[in-house]
Amino acid sequence: MQIQLAAVAQKGRTILYSGKPAPILIDSSLLMPADYALEINGRAAFSRLTIMSPIRRSAASLQDECVPPEPQRETSEEEHWEKVRRTFDESGLSACVNLAASDMGRARCLDTMARSGALMLVNPDTRPTSFLPVGNNPDELDGMSQRMILTAQANARYPNFGGFCFGWDTTGYAVGGRRMLLVYWGWGDKTDALRTYIERADEQKIREFERRTGLGTVAEQEYLSYLLSIGRPEFAPVIDLPTRVWVRELAGHVSPAPASDLDVLDRRIEAWSWYLMGLYNECYRTYIQNLRELEPSLRHTSSVQSDHCAVRVGQYFPSAYEPLDFRYQSVWNDQVGGPDYAYQWLLVDALLEMGRGPGPTWISTAMAAAHGRAAFPGKLVRVAAHGLAYGASGIGFACEGFSNLLGGMNRETNWEHIKGKSGEADVLSARDFLDRFASLALECRPDHGVAILWSKTQFARQHVAMGFGQAHYLALVALARLGYTPRFITEEEIAAGGLKDVSALVVVNQTFGLPPPVLAQAEAFYKRGGRIIADASSTITLPGAARLDYAFPFAVPGKPHNWGAPNMVNGENDAILLDRWLPAIAKALGAALGDSGRGVFKSDAGYAARTTLLQLDGGPDAKYAVAVNDSWIATQADWHAVRERLLPCHMPPGTTIYDCTAERRLGTAAPVECDLSRTTARVYACLGREIGRIALAAEQNAHEGSVGVSVSFLDSGGKPIRGVVPFCLSLRSGQDMVLYELYRSTDTEGNFRIRLPVPANLPTGEWTLKVRCQLDGRTASLPVRIGEARTVRYARAWNCNVIVRNRAALTKALATGSRVIIPLFETTNSCAAWLKPAAEKARTVLSAMGVQAEIWDRPPTNTYYLAYALNEAQKESNDAVDQGKAIGRLARLTVNANDWYSALSGWRFPLTVVLLDAAGCTGDCPMAESLDSHGLLWPAVSPSFPGSGRAVIQAVEWAFAPRATAIVVQASDADGLLAGVAAFSDPPADALTESIRQAREEIWRQFHIGGKPEQPTLGRLTSRGLVSGFEPQPFSICFPDAVPPDAADVRHPALRRPEPKPVPGTFLPRDFRLLYCVDGTAFETATAESLVPDLRFSEAIMLTATNTRPGPMKITARGVFRYSDRTPCRQAQWEDILALRDKLIPRERRPVEFDVAINGRQCGKLQAVRRENREVVVNMNPRSTQTEEVVTLCEGEFEMPEGAVEIVLAQRNIVDGYLEAVGVGETPPDGQAGR
Repeated sequence: MQIQLAAVAQKGRTILYSGKPAPILIDSSLLMPADYALEINGRAAFSRLTIMSPIRRSAASLQDECVPPEPQRETSEEEHWEKVRRTFDESGLSACVNLAASDMGRARCLDTMARSGALMLVNPDTRPTSFLPVGNNPDELDGMSQRMILTAQANARYPNFGGFCFGWDTTGYAVGGRRMLLVYWGWGDKTDALRTYIERADEQKIREFERRTGLGTVAEQEYLSYLLSIGRPEFAPVIDLPTRVWVRELAGHVSPAPASDLDVLDRRIEAWSWYLMGLYNECYRTYIQNLRELEPSLRHTSSVQSDHCAVRVGQYFPSAYEPLDFRYQSVWNDQVGGPDYAYQWLLVDALLEMGRGPGPTWISTAMAAAHGRAAFPGKLVRVAAHGLAYGASGIGFACEGFSNLLGGMNRETNWEHIKGKSGEADVLSARDFLDRFASLALECRPDHGVAILWSKTQFARQHVAMGFGQAHYLALVALARLGYTPRFITEEEIAAGGLKDVSALVVVNQTFGLPPPVLAQAEAFYKRGGRIIADASSTITLPGAARLDYAFPFAVPGKPHNWGAPNMVNGENDAILLDRWLPAIAKALGAALGDSGRGVFKSDAGYAARTTLLQLDGGPDAKYAVAVNDSWIATQADWHAVRERLLPCHMPPGTTIYDCTAERRLGTAAPVECDLSRTTARVYACLGREIGRIALAAEQNAHEGSVGVSVSFLDSGGKPIRGVVPFCLSLRSGQDMVLYELYRSTDTEGNFRIRLPVPANLPTGEWTLKVRCQLDGRTASLPVRIGEARTVRYARAWNCNVIVRNRAALTKALATGSRVIIPLFETTNSCAAWLKPAAEKARTVLSAMGVQAEIWDRPPTNTYYLAYALNEAQKESNDAVDQGKAIGRLARLTVNANDWYSALSGWRFPLTVVLLDAAGCTGDCPMAESLDSHGLLWPAVSPSFPGSGRAVIQAVEWAFAPRATAIVVQASDADGLLAGVAAFSDPPADALTESIRQAREEIWRQFHIGGKPEQPTLGRLTSRGLVSGFEPQPFSICFPDAVPPDAADVRHPALRRPEPKPVPGTFLPRDFRLLYCVDGTAFETATAESLVPDLRFSEAIMLTATNTRPGPMKITARGVFRYSDRTPCRQAQWEDILALRDKLIPRERRPVEFDVAINGRQCGKLQAVRRENREVVVNMNPRSTQTEEVVTLCEGEFEMPEGAVEIVLAQRNIVDGYLEAVGVGETPPDGQAGR
């Protein structure tokens, strides 16, 4: 019997194979990208086979922190997946980050994503554990590595399975930090076991530090004592107002460390902090080593959150990101601006640039339409433009920013909901902008003028997180707005000579001395003419440092429930606060620096400029300036029209200026009118020599294989422009079939070479190769002749009776001297008779190879428990498995799989196993069936594949335990199993793994990750028939709903003021204005509605009233007020500081009272008039209560003036409680609603 296999596409029919029936391997590289239907002997056999090229349109990424959902019941699979494909194609999504995908098996959506060439990265956590990363705990490192290794193997069939995003929402490594699990989630009867697990993990971390350093860790009491001793209580850890109050109390009871002990304590603090700062690096290096041994083509990153915890407990970004292939962060913060805050993306870009190697940065944030924060597009273009100068070539959509195209937590931002609206325009304009200009981020060098010291020495001792309002954030944003293209620089970079590329070093909030190598480099920098500027809060001495006329605050007042988020009241938001802070900072920095460190342009608007100018160095002949419209109306996501004149600053005479966004030459060095009225960004090129023509050459006759292309740009004298020049390269047929349309650029020397693959079934005839320069729209076109392909072998029969996948792991597992177990499970199915002969044959073959093979007939099986804490019986059962005495069936006893174990395979066994599995039978090999159920076994074996007498052998690494391989032999008959085990001695070549690996590596290289796209050596190129022209295609943003207003029409939001309430009357929590005190100054504040009556989250309340009856009036406060000698209500995150409080602060019962001030004048006190026994909460989660005496009513009488009245009640001697109502001129009735 003969068959003919054909692939049918819209453009024609291609015969792939003619011959005898057999397993067939198709060489997909020979087929042009298209959807094909497969036919056998002219009859439909397979409805769709999609061929995709690994070559990307550009090096830009547009990623979503969401993956396509599985189809719903009411939708057919085909209809569902076709809709998903359209979303990818229409939006331009190029990658997905699959968050909280713990123990993920085969992801079917990768099939559909592959049709658009989209990659998937997987985060292996659960949502609760995502906050709490693994450090150097060996068991957790093994468990999480196994989890990822199994996921990788289940999806290794897909070249677009890209790798892992190890962290998401990470919050560092503070001792006790994992107790946050007990705060936000319920654990039922597993609460105590989880607490025990957390304590064991902390003990391991501490013991390892002590083993390495010989030093003791630093307890919070010692740290507080240290800060008091050096006069820096403001550096203490404060997570909310309650902890701030307790720290203030403790400051009066913690004795300063003796001067003789300070040096030793200082060294311990530094060593402990640096240890914690290095744990991400240790963890990620281990993960990568384990994964690279399995699959070296995978690429990995992480999201180490910038503002989720202090640097000293882990968030030292240069170290954390150093082992990773590229840098990524999910940029969001619902505590500040929701879903992100002004310039958060710029802060993250700059933090991730420290120590960045050749790999790019990708960030995900929120589109303008999220939460209705803007009525028109432009925010995402702004985000993309800010990132270019920091190597950022990818933007996307953050899950916690409630901004996903594919699903997530906000349906209103899904693609189908934003199409035709501003949301779609925001996405598409950003995609277009990055397509055009991502090459600048990747090929140019960031051209920083000013460096901001980011001191490891300081952050080891000062408890501070990198976020909105922090000094380094403010310095970065102000300097960027002024046009200095600032960067953060570490002590390590300075010591290595990193100051040579900047004109000035700015130092803020630096109170601890720098290491000698850093000071030596700073002195050399100053002597070379570099400028060093220290702000007024910095106390160290630096060579030649000028003092800035501004003191950056060490901290700003925070929200009562989250002290790290700046305080906002009366309708304030991040944009309003920043606009309030920046002018003074900008004036101080601008006056100190002048034009030192500025780029080729500066705005004529000076400190009032709304245009941010950032610069890139494109090589000897090219500089690029990115002008960003950073105006605002009501939020950081909206903007108004800005028109500013850009003045040449450090620009050599004769420089030619181009507007790359308009693709237009502007002229030689002169002021530029920068129109940002209908776009949030413009890119300007400044070339030392004007472009005269495009030098385009190619292999102009091709049959199959590839077309070599060379592109460069020449001046009017024919001399090459040495620098990065972006362009669009296309190859299209006379019938306007586009094979390639690519955005690329020359390198810093002005060179570009590529081989464009030419599929063998491409329509023949004359094609046109065209280059369009993105500086001025000039074009160059060449005819390319595509001829008939010569002898082509599209497919071949797989003429072997054994198919092997992962041959390298197979031969390693069966190396001479190894031990192998062949379990034969009890089964009653008809296939059982095949297994024993195959096992005997396997033992014979393996013995001849020097492998100790043991057949376990009806193997002993135990339950293997994955738990937070094991009882003795469970330990005994687990021990038998870990010692290789029994095979363990997994029982996961943790809550909702919130742990750091691996459970995907369903079994535990630490030795190499050979599993014999009869395809089509169930129960004959449950371990193999478990692997198969999650997609770990492929290609799938069935009665028809690979056929009678044939077998598939595959090695699954770490299948049932770390570093233990399972070798699975599958066949549909007894002869197939015998053939499979016979092949152990000389397994055939692996025809699958390497080709998939090469495709994956090429996809990643297209993004400049894991290397750049190949710059091939080309043969003889010609330029016959070259035609030149001008066809500019300006960048633009579409405005489907509304357009940004002119600056004159902008009205920023007015702050809200509460309406006064008439008295006599009763004030409920909704009427309270909350206050707290910082350094003797009262601040109005706000918190979540449910926390308003909770006295822990304010120190006083203000009542705004109006009075028409002047005279004496009684004020009554009703609630539950606990005595000062009680222990405060506990919650997991407060346990350490409350334990310290219990230890150090004497218990003393003082009278419960409220100080009363009326219109700013102290008038007396409210005093307790009623006491009751009440049930009060003494622990939040798990909730527990006790009955105790409390004060429930406080009263006092005061003279009340006529007219507007502000009454302030400041609580005194109340450990915690609730203020349910305040009566002025009346007593609030009991039972009245507290809210």
